Amino acid sequence: MKQIVVFDTGTGGRIFAEHFRKTLENVEVVEVIDATNAPYGNKTADEIARLTREALRDYLGTDALIVLACNTATAYAIDGLRASYPEQDFVGVEPAIKPAMKLTKNGKIVVLATPLTLKSTRYSELLDDASDNLEIFTPNCAGWARKIDAGELSEQDVVNALSPFRAENPDVIVIGCTHYLAIPESIFGRIFPGVSVYSPLESVAARVKALLRQQ
Repeated sequence: MKQIVVFDTGTGGRIFAEHFRKTLENVEVVEVIDATNAPYGNKTADEIARLTREALRDYLGTDALIVLACNTATAYAIDGLRASYPEQDFVGVEPAIKPAMKLTKNGKIVVLATPLTLKSTRYSELLDDASDNLEIFTPNCAGWARKIDAGELSEQDVVNALSPFRAENPDVIVIGCTHYLAIPESIFGRIFPGVSVYSPLESVAARVKALLRQQ
């Protein structure tokens, strides 16, 4: 039976693992949750790369398919892992700018991500590939991941961060941190009526399925 290892620092990884258990057949889904060092969003790039490797050490160099269900770990660790273990499959999670470009009708999208993800080279590369006509708004989501893990993120926290962009009328929200999948989409709809919310769950699951078929 193929082993899929889902790595994260908390809630997002658990959501991904549960989704895989429901949608994938004949696989063993293992959760590797580095709650001890959470959140990664306030650490340096070198720390993130080191902590990710340490958390996954029992699975690196094996035939396990590893999913980095953490945007920050993807941004700062996945390239090094792929270089060190070229025979192993790694799937990362990145803010879905390209899919959002296909969804938006007015060219205005909101990206919800940690400050460190937004500062990463990988995110800059995604922006470079985006249409010049696309307007991207990035609310301050600092501290959200920690609050979500603790069950402390309130609807008012979300409203306070997103309300300054109401006048822009964005029509797509990109979930750029897997922890934020725990936020009910209805909250986003109350702030931006009619908004579409792009979740990475389906696209990552499709990538995993494709790799499993190849193997």
